[in-house]
Amino acid sequence: MTLNTRNPLLLHEIARHVASLCSLRERCNWAYTCKTMCAATVPIIWEHVYNVEHILQLIPGTQIMKEPDPGVGNSIISILLDEMALSKDWTRYWHYAPFVKRLTLFTPHILADDSLRVRGWHILLVKLREGALLPNLYTLDTEAPYETSPFDRLAWSALFLSPSLRVLDLDNGYRKQRIDPRLINSSCLLLAALSESLPAHSKNTLSVRYERPSEQALVSAFPAEYQEGCRWFTNTPNLAHLRELGVTMFHNPQLVCDALCVIGHLPLLERLKLDFGVSLESEPEGGYDFNRTLPCSPMLFPSLRRLYLENAPNAHIFRWIWGLKPLVSGVSMAHIDRRFSSNAEEFNTSIIQPMREGCPRLSNISISIFDQSRMGVLETACELISQMPLKELELRSMADWGSYPVNHQTSTFSHLRRLCISVPLELGHWRTCIKLVKALPNLEYLLIWPAVLTLETQSPDDADVEPALQPIEIEIREPLVAQHPTKEARKNHTRSLLLKYALNSFANFISDMHTSCALCHARYLKTVWPNASFLGRWIAHSVSV
Repeated sequence: MTLNTRNPLLLHEIARHVASLCSLRERCNWAYTCKTMCAATVPIIWEHVYNVEHILQLIPGTQIMKEPDPGVGNSIISILLDEMALSKDWTRYWHYAPFVKRLTLFTPHILADDSLRVRGWHILLVKLREGALLPNLYTLDTEAPYETSPFDRLAWSALFLSPSLRVLDLDNGYRKQRIDPRLINSSCLLLAALSESLPAHSKNTLSVRYERPSEQALVSAFPAEYQEGCRWFTNTPNLAHLRELGVTMFHNPQLVCDALCVIGHLPLLERLKLDFGVSLESEPEGGYDFNRTLPCSPMLFPSLRRLYLENAPNAHIFRWIWGLKPLVSGVSMAHIDRRFSSNAEEFNTSIIQPMREGCPRLSNISISIFDQSRMGVLETACELISQMPLKELELRSMADWGSYPVNHQTSTFSHLRRLCISVPLELGHWRTCIKLVKALPNLEYLLIWPAVLTLETQSPDDADVEPALQPIEIEIREPLVAQHPTKEARKNHTRSLLLKYALNSFANFISDMHTSCALCHARYLKTVWPNASFLGRWIAHSVSV
């Protein structure tokens, strides 16, 4: 390393750099070292807050209590805000709040298992009138637990909005949060705020108008929570500089079109996630009108490059979305989570053809398939890369790899550079790697996920290999261990393994077995790609060949 003697790093710069490389616990320990270290480290500690409780605990008088839920067996989190909080000293809050750049409201554990009760919303919403509670916030994820009430969901989504926001993922409240002007929810409040800045000719193309709800409408929707005249949800900040946005959509093409006409005027929007959620309503008699289109205007989606379609419910919706040229024509990356099944012929007609025709620039696809019984990984991959000039492909949430398609046994796909397969790879499919070598001569990155069907370490079958000599980075996910199907069988097998290996802890065996398994697979892959390097802290330093 060359030292720059003219501009050496100062102590606080060194401390900040070291802290940026550490875990949260290590950062906290580092901050306790001395005053200089603390001043340098605290901004990094608070840069990403991964639970809103940490923010609320800075507010004077706030109490957060957790108690078991007797009916369900999970926890009830009660957040109590002091009635006198507005008159107390907020110095501590405002010392830390400017450091927060990214906020994820709730951890996965809370989202999955817990319920929340908030008392004192008016304290926070009144304080919000003075300005953004997190003035430098860049990224906000507002997803709340499923059982969160509509008012609490609305309040959580509005509470930390800031003009500084560039990435916003609005709460996926499933059907309760769909975009529908008849409902009062976070998505509609956002669209109402955005539509106020639309040019007149764009407003005239909308079949419905998104407007801020009146005080009477809020009282009617939330009679127990909302206080008329408080105007809690009327000061949505200017969010015209958003670069990434996630919203929940309804299945009605008319409502989707109107929402996209508003969202499409965000000049800097690079990534859009449309989540179709889960609808309990059936289609109207005669079905939806899929003739609705977006106006052909260069003002719509001028910067959009990444499109995420979550829970696409059927092939009609999917094909229609990819036919909206102003939305998809500039997209280069698509992330697809579809909830409808298809065989190979239907996959070509309903998935590949609409994307290929609507989006000629598409070079990166990530796709998951809800119905896992009809197409395997290999067939899906071959169908995609044989018809689209993809450079990157990721396959997720599929049942198995399946067999290599007969009609592609001799095919070569020189355009693909990166392949991520987040589907467990059983030992019986390791020979497939040899076919990948021949089919993907320019592959630069491969991610695989080994599956171990027993708790004994195993090696892939040996096979004659004609190695590929190109440099490649290979990432091996921690192996998936499929244990015995019954609790008693697992207990007996665990006991025998502990005796066999003279171990005190079965967890130690699992850890060692994971490493041994991955090393076996890594060495096998080295015979396929001799110039491979391995990624991932848990495996990269262990591979020696």
